[in-house]
Amino acid sequence: MTTPRPRPVGSPPPQVVASGLDAVVARIRRLHLLAGATRLLTFTGIGLLALYLVDRGLHLPVAVRAVVLLLLLALFVREFVRGIWKPLTDGGQRLDAARIVEQALPQFEGRIISTLEFGEGAPGTLEGRIAQEAAEACRRVDLRTVLTAGPTLKSAYAALAVVVAIAVAVPLGEPALDVFAQRWMLRDVDWPRETRLQLDLAPRGAAHVVRDDGVVVASHGGVIDFEVRAEGVQPGRIELVVRGEDGERVAAMTRLEDAWRGHATMRRGDTRLFVRGGDDSGEDTELSLTVVDPPRIDDPRFVLEPPAYLGQESRTVGAEGLIVDEGTRVTVTGLATGEVSTAAVWLLGAGIQVPCEIDRSGPVPELRATLVAEASDSLAAILTGPEGLATPDPVNHSLLVRPDRPPTLRVFAPPRSAIKVTSRAVVPFSVVAEDDHGVVEVSLRSARADDVTPPRAFRVDPLAPSHHRLLVDLGSEPEAELSAYTIVAIDGRDLPGRGAQSARVEGRRVEVVEVAEVQRLLADRQLRLKEAYQTIRDRQARAIEATQSLIEEPPSADDPDLVATAVSQNQVTARLGREARELAGVVNDTILNRLDSGPGAASVLERRLDDWRAQPVDETFVPATWRSLSADYGAGQFGRLDHVGRLLDMIGVALELSESLSPVAHDALTVARRDPSPERLAAARAAQEKVDVALARLLERMDEWEDYQEVLQLVETLIDDQRRLRSRTEKVLREERERP
Repeated sequence: MTTPRPRPVGSPPPQVVASGLDAVVARIRRLHLLAGATRLLTFTGIGLLALYLVDRGLHLPVAVRAVVLLLLLALFVREFVRGIWKPLTDGGQRLDAARIVEQALPQFEGRIISTLEFGEGAPGTLEGRIAQEAAEACRRVDLRTVLTAGPTLKSAYAALAVVVAIAVAVPLGEPALDVFAQRWMLRDVDWPRETRLQLDLAPRGAAHVVRDDGVVVASHGGVIDFEVRAEGVQPGRIELVVRGEDGERVAAMTRLEDAWRGHATMRRGDTRLFVRGGDDSGEDTELSLTVVDPPRIDDPRFVLEPPAYLGQESRTVGAEGLIVDEGTRVTVTGLATGEVSTAAVWLLGAGIQVPCEIDRSGPVPELRATLVAEASDSLAAILTGPEGLATPDPVNHSLLVRPDRPPTLRVFAPPRSAIKVTSRAVVPFSVVAEDDHGVVEVSLRSARADDVTPPRAFRVDPLAPSHHRLLVDLGSEPEAELSAYTIVAIDGRDLPGRGAQSARVEGRRVEVVEVAEVQRLLADRQLRLKEAYQTIRDRQARAIEATQSLIEEPPSADDPDLVATAVSQNQVTARLGREARELAGVVNDTILNRLDSGPGAASVLERRLDDWRAQPVDETFVPATWRSLSADYGAGQFGRLDHVGRLLDMIGVALELSESLSPVAHDALTVARRDPSPERLAAARAAQEKVDVALARLLERMDEWEDYQEVLQLVETLIDDQRRLRSRTEKVLREERERP
């Protein structure tokens, strides 16, 4: 085993290599120094700009500025050491420069680093040969070319740009550099303001007044409106600040065109108010504030005097009892909480002010105001104190007025607005007149302007005070004028200056015509009735046929054909009821027009009028009265009757059909629907046949009535012809006697 030779200690490198590497080291130092200086300049410029902007925006206090200044100085020292001091004192060694060169110039193949390690070497040795090759390469190549100044120049240009930008911005922005310098020398100097606020407050408002000494006196609970004008740099926000015993309250203001507007509610204990925005702290706008309590009525009482037409006693209530009738006198009374100069009660909805009487004889002022309640509204007592400040938030009391409405008037007789009667007719009038405070008069008045006939008063039904009746007998009152009339209802209200209210039904007329005209109209109605009953009988016959077919082939329960038959029978019942009502109207008009010449006609008329008085006004057709009248005639209570007798027979049959026979047939069919046995169907058919028989009897009497009417008209025609012939004969005889 051989022992390795010790490594020889290197000698100095060749002079050309050492000179080249020293040039590289010197250039590295210069570039590091330039980069550090530009970086430090950039840092200083950006730092100063940041300091300016932060301080101008936040108005940093002295303590904060001192801390920030220490931090920035520490950073500045750090950058100075790294970028300037260190390159000056320790700019690098030849070995570092050799590595940079070898990395940038691969063709040296490590010869420069080897030369630095082994030196020049002995001639003929490997170290000597490497040193010679390195020296030759260094003579051919300037080693400084491996270092470029591009990155360092970029940093320099950036620093220059920062300096130029700041230099240009300074004269344009007028940044108050002297103030900036003094502030960062930790002196207590304020920035000059860029925003100036001006607070505008009216000398007097609803809730405040400005005294001559500039103190604002405001109402507790009142709302004060403010207007602020901003000069210079417009702030993005302006705050209205109120200071008091409970601290500071802030309200944002709204920008409208060229001004800012806002409002604040005053509280007890508020002492100062001002506005601030932007860099204006508001010291110039601060106002002294005194909040006072204006007088008010805490517990008003209301004396209510109802109108005379109600006949009620006066009463005193609180705010919860202000529900009154129209026309009530309302007297508001109460004690004020402080000194009062003026006072009034306002009807807020109507905008009416009622001044208050102020009684200062007692220890506390007493107020009184009287008004007449005509419509629902809100009441508020507004008092004014010594400073001229009114109650800012008066309590509103709801006044609910029950209006007195006009009476309602419904006419039930005569049933039409225009009727034709004979000169001997009895004309009944019946109305329903209602009012919330009672109706004192219902009268029939002539609608003609030139008629001086006094009104006819209706009589009140003692059992129904809203029902009113009047009978006009044209036979005993030939002078009665009903060609144009009006029905008037008057209530019992008597308000000062307004009087009572009334309801009127206009356009009514009663025309007096010849007896023949009335008979013709009744005959036409009778003819239409006959046709209607004939149609009903045809429908009844079809219903009987349908029932017979069901008997022959019994259906199941609720068979459609059986249901249809029951429905058809129900329709027959409804139509019979309608036509019975019309037939009763024909009989009634015949009786009231005194068209029957029989000896019992007067008794029938009196009986009919008694029934009319006994029945409710709003029930114009009461079948029970007609059944009773027909039955009494059949029993012979009225003696002989001509027209009316036949009609009473007919109405008796018609009522029997509508109220007894046809409903029984319908009920029988209804029972047969649930159990359609042949026996039940046969019973239903038997009931239907009874209806058909009664209809045949009624139509037969109508035929007799029609024949009777024709004979009667023929006799009346003969009588009229005889009267005309006699008149002509008497005229001729009279002329013969007068002839000389």
